[in-house]
Amino acid sequence: KQARTIPRRAPAGDILIFMTGQEEIEATCFSLSERLEHMRSGGQTVPELLVLPIYSTLPSDLQAKIFDKAPDGSRKCIVSTNIAETS
Repeated sequence: KQARTIPRRAPAGDILIFMTGQEEIEATCFSLSERLEHMRSGGQTVPELLVLPIYSTLPSDLQAKIFDKAPDGSRKCIVSTNIAETS
């Protein structure tokens, strides 16, 4: 819920969510993306949020996406295990 609220109320910056494992990360990314789309289709103005997973078995090219700059007017929401603490 916080990840959906932050882009509309907080100043610029990315969001980092820690989960315990790959299944939880994938479920969180899916749920967050679905809810944002539902809000948009319901007529709500929702800033662009790039939902990016990262965990150890994710291919390195996909892991590297978390280091790309978010496009202007959007921010990244990185859903991670503790791998992000050492990256």
